[in-house]
Amino acid sequence: MCLGGDPEVVGADGDSIAAQVGADLTVVSTDTGANWPRASESAPRPRVVDNGAMHLTGRQRAALLAALAGYSAFLGWVLLWPSAAPATTVVRFVQGLAFRTHLVDPSLLPEARVEFILNVIMVVPLPLLAAWWWPAWSWQRWTAYGFLGSVSFELLQGLLLPGRTTQFVDVVANTSGVFLGAWGGGRLARARQHRTEEASDGSRGRARP
Repeated sequence: MCLGGDPEVVGADGDSIAAQVGADLTVVSTDTGANWPRASESAPRPRVVDNGAMHLTGRQRAALLAALAGYSAFLGWVLLWPSAAPATTVVRFVQGLAFRTHLVDPSLLPEARVEFILNVIMVVPLPLLAAWWWPAWSWQRWTAYGFLGSVSFELLQGLLLPGRTTQFVDVVANTSGVFLGAWGGGRLARARQHRTEEASDGSRGRARP
């Protein structure tokens, strides 16, 4: 009998069982803290590469794809129209509008210059939209493909369409439009990706205790 306290049980090796149990619990507690990740110290998430359309909603992706398909069809219709009459009509309308509104001196805006500017502007939206869908492509790559595409369309016009002629100046204008659209679209896509990454980093920071 032990007076004044609880009896102490002694193991076969002379150590108290309570002491042994306490040591085991200490080891388990230490090992648990070392190997089990805490909620605030979770493993870092892998970096997600934004492909431009990745963080768009389904409706936004569908709208972008529809705009790409629709404008591609429109551009093909303009470039492969058997006659140059519609294009000439548009050029003369824009030229007359500039003259009537006194926006520019008529001597500075001959018909050939108006046609060149309109050819540049006409091509810009296509690479601008496409750069949002494929932002990994550089503007140099887009410009090279734009040059090849423009040469191909000009050859088709000269060989297969009696009412159209092949003009090198159109190749220069269309390639310039591809460059401007790809360069602008790439900058917009990178800016959007930067904002997405900042928002993602901020949300992870607020989630930590």
